[in-house]
Amino acid sequence: KNSCPEKDIVILGTKDNYCEQFIRPFIAEFNLDYRCIQVIRDPRAVTASRNSGSYLEKSKKKYPLLFVIRNWRKSIAYHFSSAKLSNYMGIKYEEFVKSPEVKSREICDFLDIEYSSNLLDCDIYVDEDGNKWSHNSSFFREEKGINKGSLEKWKEILSHDEIGLIQFLCKREMNYLGYELQNIPFGIRELLNYEEKIDEI
Repeated sequence: KNSCPEKDIVILGTKDNYCEQFIRPFIAEFNLDYRCIQVIRDPRAVTASRNSGSYLEKSKKKYPLLFVIRNWRKSIAYHFSSAKLSNYMGIKYEEFVKSPEVKSREICDFLDIEYSSNLLDCDIYVDEDGNKWSHNSSFFREEKGINKGSLEKWKEILSHDEIGLIQFLCKREMNYLGYELQNIPFGIRELLNYEEKIDEI
């Protein structure tokens, strides 16, 4: 009710995490006009976001690295299996941040709605309580607009071994999606020797 105060809603959208397994049932099995946009992001950035900044301040504990990696790889698997569905669109977070107008126009075309420059005016958005919307970010809550600084933040946050482990386990998908790997030697020996601090997770 609070999120949709208008009575003449024509298009209703929702956003959620960890729900990719519902893509096919919603847009392929039901006889309704559902459309799904799945946002894909560099797994190193996902890990940095989940295990630092405001998320960590709230939870006080980190997600186990393997948990984040498994969920990312599962998410990408659903992307691959849904890619040919006409009501599905996959978009890389990094491409949107670098070219917000271009990608917003592509999204509008996919949703069959008219593009407006207002879509990129972050000052006009409100949250579910009607207050001014603040960034859904672990790091840039005071920033205005679309912040490109989020793209490289993981390089400052993740350790050498964390980056190596993520790349080792996600290499195939990252290569396919065009994510550039850092030159960090990491193999089976490093994997077997890697240990997380149990008291932190």
